[in-house]
Parts: sequence; C-alpha cells; structure tokens
Amino acid sequence: MEIILDLKASDTRDILDTLFVMENKEFYDKITARLPGFVPNKNIQKYIEKLTKSKNVDREKLKFYFHNYDYEFNSTGEALIVANCLDIDNPISMSGYTLNEYLDILRTREDDEILEKLVAYLVYLKGKAECKLVEKYKDTHKDKNKTVELLKDCNISSEAKWNIYLIIDNPKKYLNEACEFIENFIPIFNSSFEKVKTERINFSEYISNKVEIEGIEYLKRLPSINNLEQYKTIILTPMTVNYASIIGDERDGILVLYIGTKIEKALEDIKGKNDDEVVLNILKTVSDSSRFNILKMIIEEEKFGLEIAEKLELTNATISHHINLLQIADLVIINRREGKTYYKLNKEALRNMIKFISKEFKL
Repeated sequence: MEIILDLKASDTRDILDTLFVMENKEFYDKITARLPGFVPNKNIQKYIEKLTKSKNVDREKLKFYFHNYDYEFNSTGEALIVANCLDIDNPISMSGYTLNEYLDILRTREDDEILEKLVAYLVYLKGKAECKLVEKYKDTHKDKNKTVELLKDCNISSEAKWNIYLIIDNPKKYLNEACEFIENFIPIFNSSFEKVKTERINFSEYISNKVEIEGIEYLKRLPSINNLEQYKTIILTPMTVNYASIIGDERDGILVLYIGTKIEKALEDIKGKNDDEVVLNILKTVSDSSRFNILKMIIEEEKFGLEIAEKLELTNATISHHINLLQIADLVIINRREGKTYYKLNKEALRNMIKFISKEFKL
C-alpha cells in the first residue's frame, strides 16, 4: 500500500469551502453547533468574517453557485448548491491538481458530460432507493426534456429548480462562468488566507511525520475510516476551512481523504477529556432523533447504509454524517464485506455508560 500526501488540491478544497461558508454562514453555524462538544476555530471565524465584508466579490454569482437554497426546505438536511449540480466539488476529480489545473480540466467538459453529472446529482437529491434510481435514469441526460422532468420531480425549492433549469438549458455556459468566478476569487483568497495558511503548513508537516512513523495505524485512529488495507493507494490532502472534518471518496482501489487541520482537537472535544465529558457527549449524540432511530435499527443485526437510508427516508450522505458521530462516540461497530459497509450497535459502550451513570447517581 502507498500513502501519498497531496498538497496540490488543498487550495481547491479551501477555496470551495470558503465560498460556501461565506454565502451560508447561518447554515454553517447551525451544522457545526450540532456537533457535541465542538469548539469553533477563532482564526477561521475571523478569516471568514473579513472575506464576507469584501466588496471585491461578485455577490450575485456567489449566491447563484454557492447559496444553499434548501437547508430548511430539504428534508435530507444536505446542502443544495448549483456548484454541486455542475460536479465542481468532486473530491476524486480535484485530487492531484492545482486549482488552475483543475479549472482547466472542468472547462474541457462538454454538454453531454455536464448533464450526465447533473442528472446523477438530481438522483442523489431524491435520496430514497438510490441504486434503483441510478439505473432508471442512466440515459436521462441525453434528453433535456427528460432531465427537466426529473428536476420537476425533485423535492427542492422553486428557486433552486429555476437555477438548475438554466444549467440544463445551457450547461457549458454556466460551467465556464462558474470556473471564471472561482478563478477571479483566487487573488482575494490568497490575500486573506495567508494569516491562516500557517495552520495548514504546520498540519501538513505533522501528518507527514505521523504517516512516516506510524503509517496506516495513524489513519485507523481517525473516524469513519475503516478497512484501509483494501486500498492500494491512500491520498491525504490537508484542509483548513473545514478544519474539524474528514471528506473521503474512493474509486478503483484509491481512497482520497481531505483531513481538517484540527480534526484531532475536534475529536478530543467531541469525545471528552474525562469520564463525565465522555458520557455527556454520548448522551448528546443519541439525543438526535435520527441517530437514536439508527441505533434502534442495528440493535440485533447489522445493516448497511442504503438499508438504513431507505428505512428512515434519508440520503446516504445524511446517514454517513450521523454514523460518523455515532462512531466517534464508539456506539457503532463497523464491518465491510463485498463492497458494502455494515453497522451494528456497540452494546458494550452503552453498558459502560449505564454503569457509570448508576455509580454516579448511586442507583
């Protein structure tokens, strides 16, 4: 197995995250507030606040491509932005390239490829029975009228539908315009990002040393990364704006991971530093109704993600978000077989929590 540290894609990841947070500060604060024990990064907060006040950003285009139109309307709880419809924020595609190189690659896409990726995203938004839907709509992109019909059937706001319709009508025009907008943002990003870039540089050196000394064992301690031995190559890219997260994708035996600079600190904050904090954060984690229902589903037998998603009528991505938090709290056991990841309740963790509560309250 080969573990590669890829620094080229870091700017791409941080610029896309910056644009998203600038446009959706309220949504961003709301999501991060849901993380038990999460402590915000003040340096990043100041960086975003400064950029938000900048008069050099085209606000109309920022809203069109990066506004999350449905964070309250969309029952999946997922971000819906036009940039995702254009498949710009693709962890695999951007890996190994500088931002300018990646933008050049995006500009080579023609209408058919753009629409194919847009249809795949609309199918993803539908959420339920995802695998069956992919097969049903696999040729939809070849007919704009059918693509529009699929769009009409999506449970998203009318404003979002209109903006996506514009892309369907003229795909390459809007992809090129998005690339130009991002390209024009680069100097603005560079002038402001210098003050927080040190965090990424230091983390890059830290993770490089960790991997060199500990290898795959270091990665095994991070959340939501399982069965690493199955991959022939693992590519690691540090990210700063999304500092408390891990973003991953896999293809053809290659796993790409974007790792936040403060992920270890975030894990410490979320898990807790002593028994009291650990138990309190477990209680906070299971207090969410979706996570509670997930645990009830996997009490006696393990289930894979799509089963859980269909039962709870949530997208796979939403299920993954909840599973991540449950895994951090050591409440799920994860196994991977035949390309599927299975989840089962870690009853021992609950027993330990109950024992601790019984002892503390002398029950």
